[in-house]
Amino acid sequence: MLFGKLKDGTPVMIHEIHNGQYSAGLCDLGAGISFFNGPDRNEKQENVVLRFKTPQELLLSTAYFGLTVGRYANRIAKGRFVLDGKNYQLALNNGANHLHGGPTGLSFCMWKAEKLQCDGDPGIRFSIHDTDGHENYPGNLDAEVTYVLRSDGSLVMNYHAVCDAPCPVNFVNHSYFNLAGESSGKDVLGTELQLACSRYVPVGADLIPTGEIKPVAGTPFDFTSVKTIGRDFKAAGGYDHCFMLDETESGRINPVAFASCPSSGRTLKVFSNMPAVQFYTGNFLHCEPFYSDHMGFCLETEFCPDSPNHKNFPDCILRPGMVYDRTTVYQLGTEK
Repeated sequence: MLFGKLKDGTPVMIHEIHNGQYSAGLCDLGAGISFFNGPDRNEKQENVVLRFKTPQELLLSTAYFGLTVGRYANRIAKGRFVLDGKNYQLALNNGANHLHGGPTGLSFCMWKAEKLQCDGDPGIRFSIHDTDGHENYPGNLDAEVTYVLRSDGSLVMNYHAVCDAPCPVNFVNHSYFNLAGESSGKDVLGTELQLACSRYVPVGADLIPTGEIKPVAGTPFDFTSVKTIGRDFKAAGGYDHCFMLDETESGRINPVAFASCPSSGRTLKVFSNMPAVQFYTGNFLHCEPFYSDHMGFCLETEFCPDSPNHKNFPDCILRPGMVYDRTTVYQLGTEK
């Protein structure tokens, strides 16, 4: 399906895949999720992710709705890091910091799309070659993002990359979920959430980690038991924080989160083999033309923000001869 055209006339396509009661639209501009449809408890079909309406809106936005973010998702303090004794300075596109791969990061690039079947389930593989020095990241990077939609409502995302020089790499999907339906007009503060995380990463006023990893117990960041997103929202100052997963067994796809919407009955389960998850409550969506603050929540499985500058955080450096192979699953469902 034609989404629109870039200024140079390049067509931008949304590739639709269907399986049972579920369907998804995947865009080759930003290798992102344009829509993800599933039934509510009354079998009413609705899209549950916030989305762009045109390619031009995507390129001008700072919301990253559904996009693949890289090379390095989240923030790097002052855009600086030292790797193997060499200093690197990245673009500053979030105040004094570097965010989501920079202003011309891979979210804003055209990816090559290829349809596929995986054990009988439909999918799309996006691929891209990112040249040495783009946004001042070192090395030539070849990356793939493969989406497969299963009949049980699971949208499986696998990220695969190699680089010919050491480089920090952190790919995430930046979907904003509204389980009442993207067009419902409802905020997500009444959505119930549980995270498989007993620790979180405190941040300063600029949302850069302090370097600490603290227990969530006794804080507004405790989602180890189910509670509404809004219950401790004000005490937390809104959520845009990284949480450390309790289970990070190598190679295993571990549980990350469970969310449910009382009004629709829709549920979302998240699984990943990444070490952490960024929970964000759309605190700046008033800057977008179609949405208000807190109309979507993100669960971005990732390496921690500013990891290249914190030796106590999980190692995010991809080196020659290594393969970046990470998987995240968003599974829609319903409960009565």
